[in-house]
Amino acid sequence: MVAVCVWALHANRAALAERGRGEAALVTDALERIDTIAAKKQRFERVALFGDSLTMCTDAETQRVDKLGRQLSQQIRAAGRAVEIVDLSQVGLWPLFFYALLDEALALSSSAVIFEVNLRTFMDPLARPGEERLPGLARKLDFASSLEVTESLEREGLSVLDPPLMRLKEQLGLLYVLEGARETGLGVLHDAGESIRTTLALPRRSSLPVMEVLRRAGLTYAVDYTDNPNAEVLRAIVAALRRAQIPFLFYVAPINVDYIQSTPELAAPDLAQRLEALRDYVGASKVEWLDLHDALPASMFRDFLNHLRVQGCIRLARPITQRLLHLMAHRNRRVPTAAPAATGAAGE
Repeated sequence: MVAVCVWALHANRAALAERGRGEAALVTDALERIDTIAAKKQRFERVALFGDSLTMCTDAETQRVDKLGRQLSQQIRAAGRAVEIVDLSQVGLWPLFFYALLDEALALSSSAVIFEVNLRTFMDPLARPGEERLPGLARKLDFASSLEVTESLEREGLSVLDPPLMRLKEQLGLLYVLEGARETGLGVLHDAGESIRTTLALPRRSSLPVMEVLRRAGLTYAVDYTDNPNAEVLRAIVAALRRAQIPFLFYVAPINVDYIQSTPELAAPDLAQRLEALRDYVGASKVEWLDLHDALPASMFRDFLNHLRVQGCIRLARPITQRLLHLMAHRNRRVPTAAPAATGAAGE
């Protein structure tokens, strides 16, 4: 029986792996972009950009689509500096995966790195069911790096042993195959359950009430950001870049402050102070940290999840461009902030 199961997995590994990867990874794969850029001849200095769907802007009325990376490229070049933005943003990308892909970005001879800080990623994953998850990217972490971010790995249901095991599965051509088999099995069970529900005329479970959705959304802005696995990861990123002597910039992605202030369930007292505490915890200097949480008016947002309209991307790129140019112009100046105490780094 075991032999039959192993044969079935091997025979159907391509289809199972496709399903196990997940839709988000299929739409925009940061690793594929890294390989494409690595194969190209470098013409300009490169700046890597890490973010998620908040870097992707859309106007539903005009069907216009834009990206923060493209706007940054245009505005930096307009300022007289020839720079290629290596846009590694991807739907569902978390700080853990920024860290996992950091060595790949630095191997592209990146002169600087920009990181989005999305406050929604500081929520408990159980409060965000259905969102994209990309645990397979954790295979890029070596063992020393995994030890630095154990809490973040645990939040993804992983241990420090999972990255090397995933690398082994990749070498054997089995990466995502078991995940695909699991999804296939869950699909069979779901279909069977739906059939029974229809036969017995049972009611379908309704979606969450609006107030519960708001309550969960409010968790984004009411947490202690330093007491979160993401803070551990951002701290490790800072330590790694300090050792590599690469300029970097963290920017706190804008949120719809007007909407939050008008919605009691989303009240966020002392948000600016808590974000400053996060900056201090991760070890970024004030010049390496750009708090843009209240930088845009409500008209720039297209939903309560803080996704932006196209004009929002254009406006957001301006302060990031200015700060990045400043950092790159002073890249050899010693940063006064002490590096956080951390051992190991991505790629060590």
